[in-house]
Order: sequence, then C-alpha cells, then structure tokens
Amino acid sequence: MEGYAGWKAGPYAESMARTRKKRQGASSSISAATAVKRWVGKQFSARGQVLTKLLCWCVFLAAILVGGAAALTAMERHARTVRTAEGPVKYTVQLEPTPNWMPTTLGRFILSDVTPQGLAFDDPALGRTLHEKATKNPWIAHVMEIRRERLSAAEGVIRVRAQYRQPIARVAKDGRMYYVDNEGVLLPYSQTPKFAAREADDVKYFLHRDAVPVHLQPVRIHYIALEGVEAAPPKTGCAWEGEDLLQGLRLVRLLSTRPWANQVSVVDVRNHARRISESEPELCIYAQQGRGKPTEIRFGRFPHPDGGDWVISPARKMQYLDDYVQDQNGRLAGVHSYIDVRFDELRVSLN
Repeated sequence: MEGYAGWKAGPYAESMARTRKKRQGASSSISAATAVKRWVGKQFSARGQVLTKLLCWCVFLAAILVGGAAALTAMERHARTVRTAEGPVKYTVQLEPTPNWMPTTLGRFILSDVTPQGLAFDDPALGRTLHEKATKNPWIAHVMEIRRERLSAAEGVIRVRAQYRQPIARVAKDGRMYYVDNEGVLLPYSQTPKFAAREADDVKYFLHRDAVPVHLQPVRIHYIALEGVEAAPPKTGCAWEGEDLLQGLRLVRLLSTRPWANQVSVVDVRNHARRISESEPELCIYAQQGRGKPTEIRFGRFPHPDGGDWVISPARKMQYLDDYVQDQNGRLAGVHSYIDVRFDELRVSLN
C-alpha cells in the first residue's frame, strides 16, 4: 500500500492526461461555437419576428388606408345623392286636361295666374295656395283635383284637374260687349277665344285673328248677343245679377242645340217680366245673316218651374222652328219679318 501510495505516473499516463485535456479544450471550443451560433440564431429569429410584425402592421395599415379611401368615396357619393335628393326641386304646374275650345295662349294665362311664387315643391302650403289662386281665377269654375308628383330627385310636376267656364254669349251693355259663361259669370274680354280654324279633322281656337297661322282660314266664333239686360256689369269673375240675364242665357243654351243656331244674332230680354209692355213677348230672338233682312222670332217666356200656367213648352217651340227651317231649305233668317211660336200653331208674317 505504501508502494502504491508512492507510485508515480509513467509516460503513458501522462499521454492520456494530455489527451483528456485536449478533448476537454475541444469540447469547450465546440460548446462556445454552439453558444455563438445559438445566440446568432436567436438574434436572427428576433429580427425575423420584428420584420414579420412590421410587415403585418404595414399590410394592416395599407388595408385601413384602402378601406378608408373606399369608405370616403362611398360617403362622398352618398353625400352627393343626399344633397341632390334633399336639394331644391324645380316644378311646373300643368292643367290636365284642357277643353278643346281653350286656346293654348289662354291656358298659359291661367297657369301664370294660378302658379304660386316663392314656395318650394315640398312646402305643405303649396297645394293650399295653388287651390286658393285657382278658385279665384275667372276661367276656373271648380277645382276637382290637385296632384303633386316627383318625377326625379330634382324635378316635379303639379297636375291640376278642373272644370272651366266656357263663354257662350255676349252681353251688349252701354255700347260695349262683355263675354259670359252659362251661369252669367263675366270673363276677361281679351282672353276670350274669338276665332277658330280647321286643320285636317281638328278645330283650333285662337284669341285674336293675328294668332291664326297663315296657312289656316280663320272664322269668327259665333256668340249670340244678349240685349236689354238691366243690371250693370259685375267685376270680372263674378256673376252678372238679374233674372233677365239668366232667362236670356237659358234661351241661348236652348238655341245652341240647333244646327241653325249660327243664324241667330240676338236674344232680346228688355221686356222680361213684361216690364215694358204687357202685350209684347217677354223674350225675342232675332235671326240675321250678314247684312241681310232680320227676322224677329217671338219666343215669349219659359213656363214657371212649379207649373200652373198655360205656356207652349220650349221643346215644342224649337220643333216649330226646326220644321220652318226645313221648309225654307235651311233658312231661318230673311224669309219673313217675324215668326211667332207662342201659340198652338206656328204663325208667320205675310212678307
């Protein structure tokens, strides 16, 4: 044991010891290199993650920018649409339909008068104001409907359907002529149609002769004149007072149903209710063509509404005249000085 304790390593042992030291050094070198590689790998991995994160953020920001631009464009388009839809609407007023006897110029006069000024298309007061103006227009007897239609975001139309006053007679008073409808409402003189012209199968009406196209032949519209009306003329658009006028208009309406009505020039109401003479007819008709010989037609009066009197019916009187015109080859005026339809049989003058 003592010998073993004092034993010294030989050359082989020393060699082995040196080999172990080298291996330990090499192992230490390998460990260091591995550590370096691991550190470098970690650094590259960290940078990769950073770059990846940066790339993701770039993509995200780009997506936000693109989406935001698209959203802004859509919002701008929507804003334009909203501004257009909520902006002012240009509108027109139309009369639908207008009667055949109404000239285009007269329709424009009516539209100019009834169209409200300064009111927006969506203003609730627009329809009410238009209705008020239309009812005050002398040509409109009754407003039947006012319809508001939006044609587009910026355009609209208001359609007015109404009943119109058609002139049927002239009233001669104090050297002047006035036009009235079948209810005696006074109509504007300058706006009353006075000429007509045929174009193909259509008849067109005009306010003045100068308004008729040169290629058409103008014909003056025939209005029977009422003479002897007692009351003074009213304001335009108001009804003429007086029973004499109403009875004269009643006779005008009756005559207008006959094909020979254009030969009647005057209905005289001056002796209405026998205010001048008890023996003379209350209503007289005068027929005349051009400057030819006039014929007095003694009509008398209409029966009382509640009956109780003996008067030849208006239908029978008209039949007298129909037969007379047929016998005279279509002539009512100029054959005899007078025709009397107040009795059981027709009476005529000797000349």
